[in-house]
Amino acid sequence: MSSAQFEMISPNNSQVTFTVENDSMSHIIKNLPQFENKLLEMGYTPAAPAPVATPQATDQTQGTFSVTAIEFGGKTAKGDELWKVKGGNFIKYGVPMYPEAVQASALTLNPADPPNLAGWTACYATNGNGKPKITCLTRS
Repeated sequence: MSSAQFEMISPNNSQVTFTVENDSMSHIIKNLPQFENKLLEMGYTPAAPAPVATPQATDQTQGTFSVTAIEFGGKTAKGDELWKVKGGNFIKYGVPMYPEAVQASALTLNPADPPNLAGWTACYATNGNGKPKITCLTRS
């Protein structure tokens, strides 16, 4: 998890600290100026120099691997399709791929006819307890 923290003075002269968190540092960097502009429109004023996004220390790691196979892994508790992407160090069990990663990869997946993704690259991230999940698939 990445975060950016900054302080502003509210319209009633109170100092307010804002913390913006997201899984993606690039998302924070891209959207933070819009958030700050919205606060300025509401009457807030800067209390310090322009905000700087800084990563927080986490146990999260990221990596990529060459895809050798993708298979349907069942349904989540919410009823969404779960896929398992295999390759690299994850040949035996695969890495779970949730609907948001499928959508981000612009794939249309059919459990009855899994695609051949040989030659694709999978991006993954692990959470604090070391469990990986797919964050994107790209054509190599």
